[in-house]
Amino acid sequence: MLLKNKSIMKFLTFISPLFTRRYLILEMAKREILSKHIGSFLGFAWTFIHPVSVIFIFWMVFGVGFKTKVEGDIPFSVWLVAGMCAWQFFSEIISDSAQCVISSAHLVKKTVFPSQVLPLVVIFKGMAAHLAFLLILLIFLSLNGMPFGLCYLQFFYYLFAASVLAMGVGWMAAGIAPFFRDLPQIVSVAMRTLFWFTPIVWNISIMPEKIKPFFYLNPVYYLVRGYRDSFITFVPFWAYPLDTAFYWAFALSALCLGAFVFKRLQPHFPDVL
Repeated sequence: MLLKNKSIMKFLTFISPLFTRRYLILEMAKREILSKHIGSFLGFAWTFIHPVSVIFIFWMVFGVGFKTKVEGDIPFSVWLVAGMCAWQFFSEIISDSAQCVISSAHLVKKTVFPSQVLPLVVIFKGMAAHLAFLLILLIFLSLNGMPFGLCYLQFFYYLFAASVLAMGVGWMAAGIAPFFRDLPQIVSVAMRTLFWFTPIVWNISIMPEKIKPFFYLNPVYYLVRGYRDSFITFVPFWAYPLDTAFYWAFALSALCLGAFVFKRLQPHFPDVL
């Protein structure tokens, strides 16, 4: 019991800067967002141009070319954008988190700087691009005459769920990357692979019943389906109690493991950066 209490106290001490340094985190995220477009002619417009171009390519290939079918009368473009919206937020955080400690070496080397806040800075930075994607999704919903509903508010639940999982994986990737510099590239390849194994641009209904459960175990699919449920089909998250329980067991385990790995490696960052 004493060992368990000590572990809880260590974890609480580790995450306390996420709350006590919240103004620092928000300011760093703001600077990251602004610096991303410094010197660019189109500036913040690229936040919209990039997702629109990606959506157009996938729509042409899978919607027009392969004529991917969606259940009911749901337009493929709306179904695609809702899935891409969830994926973009999660994948961008994981990819950026893998490099956040290395790219902020000048801060990490300072003994008073709580480096565990860096993945949270990445999450807040990612919310800016995510907001642009949400606006695009709302435009697609409106253009296709899709109904609006209170279930839209459920998106905040899935946004939080995605942030918790991304935080855990981000801590793990950020902590290991300074010691294994190939990790960011490996993460990039892994995310591209995970994209095609997640029903984002293809419909899970095309899969044989025997292997469908393996796709349901993919935590990212829980988020992708959740965004579609929130904005298109209006299915509440409690309609999937087993899926929800599995997701949170996985996400919280990843959060604790990520915190453990980062905390153990954190004292050695100045030596390798």
